[in-house]
Amino acid sequence: MLYQIVLNLGITAAWMLLSNSFGTGSALMGYLAGLLVVMVVVRWRGHKLYLRRVWAAWLLLVVLIREMAVANWVVMKIVLRPNLNIEPAILEVPTRLKSSLERALFAACITLTPGSLSMEFSREGDRIFVHYLDVRHRQAAIMEVKDTFEKRILEVTRGHA
Repeated sequence: MLYQIVLNLGITAAWMLLSNSFGTGSALMGYLAGLLVVMVVVRWRGHKLYLRRVWAAWLLLVVLIREMAVANWVVMKIVLRPNLNIEPAILEVPTRLKSSLERALFAACITLTPGSLSMEFSREGDRIFVHYLDVRHRQAAIMEVKDTFEKRILEVTRGHA
């Protein structure tokens, strides 16, 4: 994936230098020309285009921001209630993430979402322990964090969920 980005940016720079124009229009044309070349190279080598992973990273960011906003609202409602009627829990969430980057990103996404805190990965690394402020349905909470963050992280790092 990195070679695709470098190749595209290199062609963009070469386009701008050869056309002796450093404006936005020239940069856009160079980028599109580079993208066309990258698409041909990618098809020839049998890889996937890097824009899919860039789009997946953008979607992960949007989902994280949305989840943070929703969780902030839920935590605010809990805190402002006259009686504190919560069911805190520590859940063991199985995960398919393998690399340390994937696991760190997963733990960060969980921790950045108010009301949840990633505590520790198991020794094997196939489970993460998460503290939740309020859990009514344990299995639903596990599936939600897997569908929300784990799936998106796998799309970014491996290109599939």
